[in-house]
Amino acid sequence: MDFKTVIINNIPNLTVMELVEIKDAIELQIGDDTKQVHALKLLKDGRKLEAVRYIRDITGWSIRESKEYCDRLG
Repeated sequence: MDFKTVIINNIPNLTVMELVEIKDAIELQIGDDTKQVHALKLLKDGRKLEAVRYIRDITGWSIRESKEYCDRLG
């Protein structure tokens, strides 16, 4: 079973906050490339902390999740 199927099957069990986080993650990753490009630019300029804060601000993710995302980007 792929990730998308697992999420779809569990939608009735998710809280509103979890659904918002999923929506934000989807928008960040496939909906608006300018956000990802901005984070990448910060990372390439050696401004990792700012990139993590930026991702956290636009997604509502925890600092750990935002850092892990930036690690995958950079």
